Amino acid sequence: MLRALLYIPWKLWTLFPDFVRRRTYLFIARRWGISQSLCTVTRLPFGLALKRTYDHSPDIEASSMRFVRRNTTIPVADVFDTVPPDGQETGLLLTSWIEGQS
Repeated sequence: MLRALLYIPWKLWTLFPDFVRRRTYLFIARRWGISQSLCTVTRLPFGLALKRTYDHSPDIEASSMRFVRRNTTIPVADVFDTVPPDGQETGLLLTSWIEGQS
């Protein structure tokens, strides 16, 4: 029920321009985040994680994660949003946080 109620506001949020979402996610990461694994992944409040992608588009990783989730039983984080790289900026991947080992 709650998931259905949050669907519409979330879809509206993803219609905002990339630069607005990027600045918002990075602000949250700087203010409340806990950096993990050499600062490429930041643990955010509310069970979220923000990953910076330096050498590839976050859409590629998001597609791979969705494929693994659909076709295997391997636990994979939910993908909520991707923000493509913009000039000097890195790409961003917003996912759920799952505990594990790398």
